[in-house]
Amino acid sequence: MFLIYGREQTGAGSPRYFLKDKGITLARYIQAYMEEIPAKPPFFWSMNEKDLLSKMGYDDPDVYSFVIDLKPTDSKVSLYEVRNIFGCREENWAPLAFHLESIYVDEDPSPKTPEDFKRTFPVIPSRRENVCSFLYLRKNKKSGRWNWGRAGSTNAALLWPEVFAFFCDKLRQTLCVPGQKQIPYIPHP
Repeated sequence: MFLIYGREQTGAGSPRYFLKDKGITLARYIQAYMEEIPAKPPFFWSMNEKDLLSKMGYDDPDVYSFVIDLKPTDSKVSLYEVRNIFGCREENWAPLAFHLESIYVDEDPSPKTPEDFKRTFPVIPSRRENVCSFLYLRKNKKSGRWNWGRAGSTNAALLWPEVFAFFCDKLRQTLCVPGQKQIPYIPHP
């Protein structure tokens, strides 16, 4: 589930998030963004959280966050802030790479219910981590609308080498932050 949160600074120095809007149709905004690009498919594109919020009509994207509720019906809370979306627009499908930042990962909201907890909560900056997710959109040939790929055990985005290389390049640029823990790559002999 896609959500918009407002952010306010607290006296403790950590921001507090409060729910502004839920049930956002993200595919519609991605479609509009792709259609503004004056290029014939295939082409690569990227948008950051501020671009996305502006496209949705939030005039001051510095005080809002676009959040994914990864497990909306679970008893634990898993919320991720969207930092960047990278895509490759093909004729009838668009593989996507999401650069996310964890807010809460499988957090027990007790004594509150998950729904109450998600209405407003503090954010603990030291607990946030970068994470990536790959999804895709498919174009409905009859309506022209872009929809999410079906959920299931075989719905992974298939990434051809040039698309994978683009995603790797963009994710490397946004995820490799100086001072952040890095996992070394050790090639197999």
